[in-house]
Amino acid sequence: MSDYPLVSIIIRTVDRPDMLVEAIESISNQEYSNIEIIVVNDGGADLTECISSAPSKVSLYQLQSSVGRCHAANIGLAKSNGKYIGFLDDDDILYPNHVQSLASALEENEQYIAAYSDTTKAMQEKDGNGKYITINLVPQLCMDYDRKELLKDNYIPILCMLFRADKVSDIRFDPNFDVIEDWDFWLQLSSKGDFIHIDQNTSEYRVRDDGTNTTGRNHFIWSYCNMMIRAKNGLALDHGRKRNNLLWK
Repeated sequence: MSDYPLVSIIIRTVDRPDMLVEAIESISNQEYSNIEIIVVNDGGADLTECISSAPSKVSLYQLQSSVGRCHAANIGLAKSNGKYIGFLDDDDILYPNHVQSLASALEENEQYIAAYSDTTKAMQEKDGNGKYITINLVPQLCMDYDRKELLKDNYIPILCMLFRADKVSDIRFDPNFDVIEDWDFWLQLSSKGDFIHIDQNTSEYRVRDDGTNTTGRNHFIWSYCNMMIRAKNGLALDHGRKRNNLLWK
């Protein structure tokens, strides 16, 4: 694996240092060793001390004021040096097999521009000491790649994907979307080639019932962005479609 190409993992974060440390540790524990970690602090408190104790080298980009999730993602893309790029939210983790499984699939299948795997939903709540604990784990299986299905709805969580950097040199996250921005990004990426689904569970995304997840619980925002993404990409408006709970954090 030491001969394998560099992989960039981008983390966007705002004022969740304890969760961020756990996310970074999960990248440090990867079976695949040639990884750079890029943290974009979107206007939150200074993370210099927090990052200095990380088990792996981390490139930290501290923004003086918040620019939003999409701009922060685009900064991470611009700073990435890897042949392959992936994203991890600051409150989620990657299992040790994640990067190896996806990078190997892309190395062995050059016809695909991205690889994605399955994940596990971890339901969390606070214990008596105010610390989040996982109370239930539910495997979430992604369907095999079908662009027609992707045009209907997003079924690929952002932490599940690894994609070729040279395929995104001219595409970026659209700052008009406060949530489900990854769906619009996948639609742009899918216009350049096919994805491959790896039938392995390689990550864990956390869901809490107290509104502390990144996108919260505001269904109006989700519905608005869903409508705007469909309009931007020339897709049929589907006001009756329920939000994809796998991807709503």
